[in-house]
Amino acid sequence: MTHSHAQYLDRRHISELDGIRAVAILLVFTAHPVYPGVWPSLHGATGVSVFFVLSGFLITTLGLRETARSGRFGLGSFYVRRLFRIYPLFFAVLALYSALVLVAGMRPEARGAFLDELPWMVLFVPEHAMFFNDSGVHIPFDGSWSIGIEEKFYLVWPLLGLVLLAGRFRSRVVALVLATAVFGAAGFLDPSQPGGWNHALQPYGLIAIGCLVGVLLHERRWYDRLSWLGRPQPMIGVGVFVLVLQFGTDLAELGRPLYVAYGAVLAAALIGAVTHSGSGTGWLRSRPMAFLGRISYAFYLTHNFALNAAEAVIPQRSFLLSLLSSAIAMVLAVGLAWVLHVTVEKPFIELGRRVVGTRRRARTLPTVGTTEVGGSGPAEPEEAPARQGDPEEVSTARS
Repeated sequence: MTHSHAQYLDRRHISELDGIRAVAILLVFTAHPVYPGVWPSLHGATGVSVFFVLSGFLITTLGLRETARSGRFGLGSFYVRRLFRIYPLFFAVLALYSALVLVAGMRPEARGAFLDELPWMVLFVPEHAMFFNDSGVHIPFDGSWSIGIEEKFYLVWPLLGLVLLAGRFRSRVVALVLATAVFGAAGFLDPSQPGGWNHALQPYGLIAIGCLVGVLLHERRWYDRLSWLGRPQPMIGVGVFVLVLQFGTDLAELGRPLYVAYGAVLAAALIGAVTHSGSGTGWLRSRPMAFLGRISYAFYLTHNFALNAAEAVIPQRSFLLSLLSSAIAMVLAVGLAWVLHVTVEKPFIELGRRVVGTRRRARTLPTVGTTEVGGSGPAEPEEAPARQGDPEEVSTARS
């Protein structure tokens, strides 16, 4: 079924996005088993690319819809929600890593490097451990690098694209096209230092692509032009491209020649998924995929604990044994992620919403001399189209 532009704007929850998030987290999971056979051929690191494109799309779409509904974008409220959405769980897991490494003595070879990186993680620059690590060891929790990438996006784009460029469609498009080109090319500007600042900048090209999709689909004329990607034949063609780039080559990974091109193909697949509903995307809306998508942030932060535990018990002498340990780890990781989602993530999300609601009510209280109490302000936007918020930042580095 093809959704009209009005139907697209009215959708409070696009269930396909939970399924896409689940696919992304499953890919990331396959990047982390230690057994060197088979798993690398899945190129699971590109799962993070899916999250970057999805994040840009979702934050931009939510912001544009809030502006259309209330006449302005609540930048302060956005920052409050992001703060409560990301950091309580992030710091809880960081504290656990600190206890295991610094107190319990796990990963003694990485203790010094972890101590060196701890201030960067606390000061919201966790990507430093990934892209500027000269220690020669994998630093515990270096997988949180993508959170650092997303943080900077949250700080800059809502202010630039949703406030300073409010109502300027062409300026937004030009800014995002330039950002895609500049950041996408950053990975090739300093080949003498692969994995450094150049690769730290490149993911913003994929986020810009997702933002561009959100901006274009919000406009009816561009929605009508692009929605054909959800028809059966274009969708099949895009799906084939995705599969080829995902499993047929490693050139779509970070720093490789097809990194940005893969982001564009993912954007085309995203357009097809959000503009149409049918049997071809029904599996994305299934309960297991929706559930995994909802707990994906907690899963991302903690799945390496489960993998490490399972692989410590089961020897990694063959792919079958690795497959067994990975299956056990998946069950453990899902259970742990669900517990954290229920006990930490959701309560703080709700707390953030209440704080925003309190701030808005305070702004509408009558001043001296007024005779009427103003309205309560625009309704707190749901975390829809995605049920629990933006697609969460997922790492590719094994902790």
